[in-house]
Amino acid sequence: KLTHDTIEHVRYRILQHFNATAEDYTVIFTSGSTAAIKLVAESFPWTPAGPNHQGSYLCYLSDNHTSVIGMRKITAAMKMSSFPVKPEEMLLLEKSHTPDDKQNCSTSHLFCYLAQIVRAH
Repeated sequence: KLTHDTIEHVRYRILQHFNATAEDYTVIFTSGSTAAIKLVAESFPWTPAGPNHQGSYLCYLSDNHTSVIGMRKITAAMKMSSFPVKPEEMLLLEKSHTPDDKQNCSTSHLFCYLAQIVRAH
């Protein structure tokens, strides 16, 4: 009971930190980043390409966690495309798209960004 209550309290605090609600988001604890990345890849709502629309794709920074690079195997098995992007290319892509580009896209895509916290000692 104490463990369950503690986990639920931590979930609540995480949602609160991100100003999110349990109605819209779910906090899931995994054994580590590799398990979390695999879970995301396997449960993401990938959309196959059709005659009138582009399919989902995985876009990731070329310098990323090994497991993110490994997600390509999962997306390839589902016949989804994956693209590595260099950080400097992200700025160029952002400048080249208009707000209308984003609003007209109804296909879900996955972008993996490496975020690390570096603590000074």
